[in-house]
Amino acid sequence: MYKIGDIFYEDEHYGERAQFCNENGLVIVEIAPDEEGNRRFQIQAIPSPSAKEQAEQEIAELKRALADTDYKAIKYAEGLLTAEEYEQTKRQRAVWRARINELEAVE
Repeated sequence: MYKIGDIFYEDEHYGERAQFCNENGLVIVEIAPDEEGNRRFQIQAIPSPSAKEQAEQEIAELKRALADTDYKAIKYAEGLLTAEEYEQTKRQRAVWRARINELEAVE
């Protein structure tokens, strides 16, 4: 029915095209207007994120994980957790920080 690369104008079939794209992991992108200035659209594949974008997303997730365990670090610092109780969290946080440092080097 529809395919990647199809160029079209906004018409009564726009909704059908949008549904097709939603069901197939595609997007509708507005492209340059035609010679008369009419708006045109094209069905396109969703671009894969770049290595830098993937790294940024993973960094954000790791920073959330660190933030989610901050309370344990504070409890340990205040003497409310023993070294034994905090050890596993401490090791995991070190792994997360090391991974963040690796990912920050990605360009």
